[in-house]
Amino acid sequence: MIWMCLAVLFDGLDGKAANLLGVKTESGPILDSLSDVISFAFLPGFSLYLFFSTAPETQVLTSAAAWVVGIGYTLGGLMRLVRFTVSQSDRDRGEGFVGLPSPPPAGLIIAFVSLAGQFPEALYHLTGLLFFCLIIGVNVYLMTFSNIVYWRWGALWIALQTGSSLVFAAIAYYYLGTIGAFLAIFYIAFCGIYIYSHIALAILQKFRQ
Repeated sequence: MIWMCLAVLFDGLDGKAANLLGVKTESGPILDSLSDVISFAFLPGFSLYLFFSTAPETQVLTSAAAWVVGIGYTLGGLMRLVRFTVSQSDRDRGEGFVGLPSPPPAGLIIAFVSLAGQFPEALYHLTGLLFFCLIIGVNVYLMTFSNIVYWRWGALWIALQTGSSLVFAAIAYYYLGTIGAFLAIFYIAFCGIYIYSHIALAILQKFRQ
C-alpha cells in the first residue's frame, strides 16, 4: 500500500518535473505508460490474485475468482491505459479525463487487500467477497467503457477529500487500534470519494436533464 501511494505521487509529479526542468522527450510518455502498466494494472491484478488464492477457507469460488478477477482487472487496467494513449480527447482535456483514470481504483484495491490481510477473519467471508467482486467489476467498467468525465480537482476539493478521509481513518483507528488500519481506511476513503462522487454527479445531471 505504501508503494502504491508513492507510485500515485510520482505519477503526478514526473510530468511536472520534466516541464520545470525543460527535459521533456518523446520517450517520456512511453516510459510513463509502461510504469503505469506495472503500478496500476499488473500490481493490483496480482494483488487480487493473491487475495483470493490465499483465502483462509479455499473454495472453488475463491480459486476461480483468483484467476478471473486477477486477470480481468489487469486487462481492464491495460485497456484503460490504451484508451488514454490513443484518445486525443483525453490528451487535450486539461480539466479532466473521459472515463476513470487507473490510479484511484488501483489504490482502492491495494488498500482493501492490505486491510483484509490485517483482519482476515472479518473481511474474508462470502458476502464480503461477492461485494468486493462487484466493486472491482464497476471500477473496470468505469475505466474501460464509461464516458463519465473525471475532473482534475483543485486545492479546495482536494482539501475536502483529504479532510473527510482523515475523519474516516480516525474512526477506524479508534475502533481497530492499528496504524495499518488507519492508513488503509484513509486510502480507501480518499480513492472512493473521488471515484464515486463523480458517479453521483453524473446521475444527478441525468435527472436534471
